[in-house]
Amino acid sequence: MKRDIEDILRKQIKEKTYTTVDIIKADISYMGFIKTGSADYTDIIESFKESMLEMFNLMPHPTINPSLDEILEFDENDGPNGLRQYIEKNMTLVKRHDIDNTIDGLEISVPFSFLMINMLPILDSKVFTLLRAKVQTLAKEITIISELEEEAEENRQEKEKMAKYNKDFEDHDINEDDDEL
Repeated sequence: MKRDIEDILRKQIKEKTYTTVDIIKADISYMGFIKTGSADYTDIIESFKESMLEMFNLMPHPTINPSLDEILEFDENDGPNGLRQYIEKNMTLVKRHDIDNTIDGLEISVPFSFLMINMLPILDSKVFTLLRAKVQTLAKEITIISELEEEAEENRQEKEKMAKYNKDFEDHDINEDDDEL
């Protein structure tokens, strides 16, 4: 899955599809480790925060990201603490991976909004993966989803078709039973 959306965005940046000040809203995924069966995500949240702080330090203009306002609403005097609280409030569990009988891999996702120029370190990161992204340009909004998300959407649509088929079939059987009466 890694390099799926990242490659698409890099290609579009090189083709000048986006400007440096276009806004990207991305669900950024992070994988950490947790004791098997545990629901204590404190260590993963802390690791995500530390890795994201490294990304902020690599960004050309870290102080002009739209997400920064949301982060500072949690703690305007302590940015790292505000970031931890932001992650905690906005994280979504993506998947739990069985590693062995004592440790699970836990993948979480958090939505962030950045200027496109500030996304470059995240695109090159080995610890973050993009699950989906929406880029707002002056003229339009472009949505990019990962292969995993595309597959999930196709499965959802297939399940909806089957549910509709089953309902239509049941309705047809009920109507035939009514005709027999």
